[in-house]
Amino acid sequence: MEKCWLCEANFPDRKSLNVHLISSAHRRLSVMCAWCDGKENVYTRIADLESHVKKVHRKVAISMDQFTRENGFDFAKYPEDYAKVVENINPTNPRRPIKRKEESHNKLE
Repeated sequence: MEKCWLCEANFPDRKSLNVHLISSAHRRLSVMCAWCDGKENVYTRIADLESHVKKVHRKVAISMDQFTRENGFDFAKYPEDYAKVVENINPTNPRRPIKRKEESHNKLE
């Protein structure tokens, strides 16, 4: 049994909890575009972020294999929540998503 720490709802498994957290109820596994200046582009799926980056930010110096569910932590709007649910990530540095965003901007300059 998995429990949502935001609303206390119970779910039979982690997959169901993931669906709940992605849904409009919380949108806690959302990822953000690190390269959009001046506005916050948020996506519910890492694949949607990857598609956006390929279309809009063609000069970005990042390999497209970085856009995996595990690496989504680097782009997570709520990294702490993302780390609680998505397996195989190593959130050793809680500022990692912010640092990754700063590094990405520096590569474009």
